[in-house]
Amino acid sequence: ENSLESIKAAIQFNFDAIELDVLVTKDDVLILHHDLDIVGAPNAIVPTIQINSLTYNELQAVNSKKEKTSGKNDHIIPIATLAEALTYIVPQDIDLILDLKVDEIEKDINLLLKSHKIQLERLKFIVYRIKQAKKVRELFKEATIYFAVSDIKDFTPSTLSFLKNIGVQGLSINNKTIIDDNYCSLFKSLEFELAVWNISNVNELNYKLSLSESSYILMDRPLSQKESEFLFFLNRSDCSENSYSEKSTLSILASHLFFNNYNKEETGNFQLISTYGKKIYETTVIYNHIDLSLINLPTGIYYAYVYTNKEQYTLKFRIK
Repeated sequence: ENSLESIKAAIQFNFDAIELDVLVTKDDVLILHHDLDIVGAPNAIVPTIQINSLTYNELQAVNSKKEKTSGKNDHIIPIATLAEALTYIVPQDIDLILDLKVDEIEKDINLLLKSHKIQLERLKFIVYRIKQAKKVRELFKEATIYFAVSDIKDFTPSTLSFLKNIGVQGLSINNKTIIDDNYCSLFKSLEFELAVWNISNVNELNYKLSLSESSYILMDRPLSQKESEFLFFLNRSDCSENSYSEKSTLSILASHLFFNNYNKEETGNFQLISTYGKKIYETTVIYNHIDLSLINLPTGIYYAYVYTNKEQYTLKFRIK
């Protein structure tokens, strides 16, 4: 994470955006590091050291010593600066998401970004406090601001509306966070974007991606081909060819899902999921023999999954 090597790899794999965690050293160098502290050398008197108590050179020395004593001195990965990262990112057609881990660094970031002539419409920030959000909006008129969510229950409708009014356009949310239907409706009414993090399996993302016209999936590895195909299915915006009246049955869906890829006697698992992630129906099926009435389902978008231990098919469809 946050290394120049990972930035180069993200560019190589054609990611849509790069998310970086920004901290500052004692001598005001903007560096890339997730935690507010760094683990010292094994058996040190002080096991962790606050990054803002170290100069940049002291920080690199601690990092180097830690790597050497852990047997990794064949390839010590220096802690990168934001300035170094920008030299790789700015020339690329890629969005930059800056996660501001601490306060009072907005002005320094502004000066640095201006010196690198970054396109502001490609710039996004993750903030944790109201003060941060206001300062970022003041300095970066065209940038998108996400407010980090720790516990969704703390964000009442009035709180979310307040965030919208001060210029926040989205939420940074842990993928494990459970969002109920009321919040889903609220997100959509506020036109909030989402940056979803802590992703281990893209199969978990179906309902969160459907909450917003614009969502980011924050991962620390490339997507596999199957994951890319899965996300393509989930993000198909035109569902007109997969629209059904309330009198339809899922036997119609089966012909769309399975095509001729399976033996008619082969069994697999089937799930019907609502837009908001609620599992409506699940069964072990014989392919092309699903017969589930849609009469009692409200109008909206649904996801149908069929999977075996080898393959998975996904269909996004709308009940009119």
